[in-house]
Amino acid sequence: MRHPWALLLTWSGVWLSPALASSTEEVAGAATWQKPCRPAKPAFLLRDIQPGPENSRLTLQTETGGTFLFMAFNDTFGYEPWVSNGTPAGTRLLKDINPTGSAFVDTDADFGAVVVGGDFFFPVTDGVSGIELWTSDGTEAGTRLVKDIRPGPASSLPSFFLNLGSGRLLLRADDGIHGWEPWTSNGTARDTRLLLDINPGPATSNAPLLPVRIGERAWFLADDGTHGAEPWLTDGTPGGTQFIKDIHPGPVGSNAFGFTPLGGRVVFLAEDGSHGEEPWISDGTPEGTHLLKDIAPGVRSSFPRSFVAIGNQLIFYADDNVHGLEPWVTDGTEAGTRLVRDILPGSESGQFGDIVSIGRTAYFGAIDGVHGAELWRSDGTEAGTRLVRDMNPGAASGFPFFAELFVTNERLLFAADDGATGLELWRSDGERAGTFRVQDIRPGPDAAMPRGFIESGGRILFIANDGIHGDEPWILPRSAISSRNGPRDSCLEP
Repeated sequence: MRHPWALLLTWSGVWLSPALASSTEEVAGAATWQKPCRPAKPAFLLRDIQPGPENSRLTLQTETGGTFLFMAFNDTFGYEPWVSNGTPAGTRLLKDINPTGSAFVDTDADFGAVVVGGDFFFPVTDGVSGIELWTSDGTEAGTRLVKDIRPGPASSLPSFFLNLGSGRLLLRADDGIHGWEPWTSNGTARDTRLLLDINPGPATSNAPLLPVRIGERAWFLADDGTHGAEPWLTDGTPGGTQFIKDIHPGPVGSNAFGFTPLGGRVVFLAEDGSHGEEPWISDGTPEGTHLLKDIAPGVRSSFPRSFVAIGNQLIFYADDNVHGLEPWVTDGTEAGTRLVRDILPGSESGQFGDIVSIGRTAYFGAIDGVHGAELWRSDGTEAGTRLVRDMNPGAASGFPFFAELFVTNERLLFAADDGATGLELWRSDGERAGTFRVQDIRPGPDAAMPRGFIESGGRILFIANDGIHGDEPWILPRSAISSRNGPRDSCLEP
C-alpha cells in the first residue's frame, strides 16, 4: 500500500539565513537580535543506498530490539531487504535474495512487514518461488523462505501481516486453490497453514482484510460469499475463527474497519444499508453488536475515521452533515457520543490528517478558517480543544499536505512548513514554546519531506531528501527531541 507521502514534491518560498530564522523561531512577534548560533544537526543521513540524487525507494520499515528492517533499491542489488542498527557502519544489505533481479516487487498488493517472536517476516521472491513468505533473524544466514505457499513460480502474495502473540503470525495468502484466505505461521514450513477457507473453494474471502489485534484475538473483515464483507474474529485456531454479525443483511457487506478497543468492547465503522457509514460497537457477539450513534441521520454517512483512545473515551472524526468532518468523542454510549468542537465553523471540514494521542490528549492537523492547516490538541472537551502553534503564520498552512504525526516518549515528530524552509523536521510537546523545527535537512525553501517514522533502541528512522542524495534513510536520536527547548538546527549557543 503506497504511502501518500511517496511523491517527491518541492515547495517554494523565501529563504531566511539561519541567524534570521532563529531570531523569529520561538517568540510570537519577536524581532529582537539574537546571538549567532552554532548549527546543530541531530539528524543525519544513515546511508546513501542508491548513490547520487536518485531515490532508494524505502518501504516496509519495521524494527525490533534496536534493529531496523526495510526494503530499499540500488542499481547493484535491485530492490532487496536491508537492516540497520541505526549507525552508518551498521547499515547493510541483509541478503541478495534474488540475485538475478529484485526480491521485493512493488505491486498493488497490501504488503507489509512485521516482527513475531523477535524475527522479521516479509514478502519477497527469490526469482524461483514467486512472492512468498520469508523470515529473518537479522543475519544473512538466518534469512530464509518460510514456505512456498503457492508452489512454483506463481505468487501467493502474502499480505496484511499481524502478530497474533505467542509466536504466531496471521496473514492473507492465495495458495492457488482456495483464493485469498487467512493463514497462520510460526516461522516453519510445517506450521504454516490455511487457517480457514472462509469462502469455500477457489473464491476468495479476501481475509484477513485490515486486521487489528485486540487482546488475544484479531478482528478483521472477510467475505464468506453469502454475507458480503463483514466483521470476523479469530484467536488463530479454526474453531476460534467466527463470523460476528451480518450488519448489512444479504451479500452486499458492511465493509467494517477501524476496530478500536473501548472499555472491553470494540468500536468501528460500518454501514448497515439504512444509516450510511456510522460508528458501531461490539462485544464480539451478534447480540452485542449494534449501531453506536446515527451521527448523520438517515441514509447519509458521517464517515467516522481515526478512532483513538484518550483516557476512557475515543476521539474520532465524523461529519453530521451540519458541521463538516470535525472531532467527535464517545464513551461507548449513544448519549456520550458528541461533537467536540466545530473547528472550521459551518459545513466545511476542519479535519486535516489522522489523530494520535499522548495520554489523555489527542493531536491532529486542523483548519479553523484563520490559520490554515496547523497542529491542534484536544482533551475531548470544547474548551480543551485549541491550536498548539501557528507554524506558518496567517492563512498559510504548516501542514500543506496530509499531517503525519509520530509519537515518541510524549513528543510528536512530524513534517511542517514555516513558509521559509519548506517541509522539514519538527517536534512538539503539545505547547507553543515546545513546538519548533528540529532541523532544516534540505537548506533553503525546498522540502526534505521527512516521513515514514519508526523507532528502535532510542533511534528514530525516517525517509528524507536533502537535495543531494534523493529519498534515503535518516536517523534522529530520540534524546535530541526530549528537552523542552532544543536542540534546534539554528538555536544552539556557540
